[in-house]
Amino acid sequence: MSANQWWILGWAPCGSDSCPTVLGTADAGTSFVALPAPGGRYARKAGTYPSVSQIRFANREDGWVFGPDLYATHDGGQQWIEIPVSGSVTSLAAGFNSVFAIVDPPYNPCSHTGTCTHDTPHPELWRAVPSSNDWQPDVAAGCVSGGLAVHQRQVWVMNCANTPDGAAIGSGLLHSSDSGGTFSVEPQPANALPCLYRPVSNSVVWDYCSGGHFMSAGISTDGGANFTATPDSQSSPTADGCPNGSSLIAASAERAVAACQLPGDPLLLTVNQGLTWTAVEPAINPQSEWEPIGFTTPEIGYAFLSRTAARLGTCPAGSAGCGDTVRLWRTLDGGSTWQQVPLVS
Repeated sequence: MSANQWWILGWAPCGSDSCPTVLGTADAGTSFVALPAPGGRYARKAGTYPSVSQIRFANREDGWVFGPDLYATHDGGQQWIEIPVSGSVTSLAAGFNSVFAIVDPPYNPCSHTGTCTHDTPHPELWRAVPSSNDWQPDVAAGCVSGGLAVHQRQVWVMNCANTPDGAAIGSGLLHSSDSGGTFSVEPQPANALPCLYRPVSNSVVWDYCSGGHFMSAGISTDGGANFTATPDSQSSPTADGCPNGSSLIAASAERAVAACQLPGDPLLLTVNQGLTWTAVEPAINPQSEWEPIGFTTPEIGYAFLSRTAARLGTCPAGSAGCGDTVRLWRTLDGGSTWQQVPLVS
């Protein structure tokens, strides 16, 4: 939320199971306070997921945990209330006096039989005032499919295409400059393929798109109207060519950090809009991966280094190899160097 105050959503043993836990810091990670955590227990079986998996705050008071359920706090995490929405929340982002979420409807059998129609429920963009629990669909956006990003009053989200098998990724990038009141449609940088969008201003937006089995980066300097692919570097390492599911987080118009989300791969940094990339921090051991990453200012950023099982809460309590597998790292220089932050509460 700011350079000094932020929150972490994780898991902790609770009896024979694992449950969500929230830690808050007001001194940039020097100390943490355990806060009440919302949601149900984490699933312990392989291939299953918790009731909540991500956390966002708009300010010191208003925040949310989500994925797939949605809970809100308006007192800095002291109390949480469940928000009823007609489906699963897959992403959430806050801007100037508005917060947005993509809500996927429950599974419809027509997607299995290939008989879906235009009237079949599809993913929608929902909107609320941060201090309110009154969430409503943003009808101006229509059918959406992912890639939600917000900066002040600017909103970007991919549209969708209605098919007999249900809603699919569309070919357009919806862009609003009035907090979701109206949207224009621009071409996506990767037609009908999933993209992540990382705005650093109202005009500069990084993208990181799936090319089938790999990711490729690009940048727009006109608010998403046009994207230019980063150079296809032949030298290693590079953020282009990382597998699906990899991450790219922009710190500024020039700097971005990427993680290939493969065990043992390092954090990558570019300081020249993707012209070249440098490995700046190794993964310490072959079983660890960097995920997620975030910047609170152009200089200050954070990244988790963890094993997949520990990050999803599927490590049985006390099992060999699962102890001390989640570590928080911080950069104070835009991603050039990183130091581990002790999680002390």
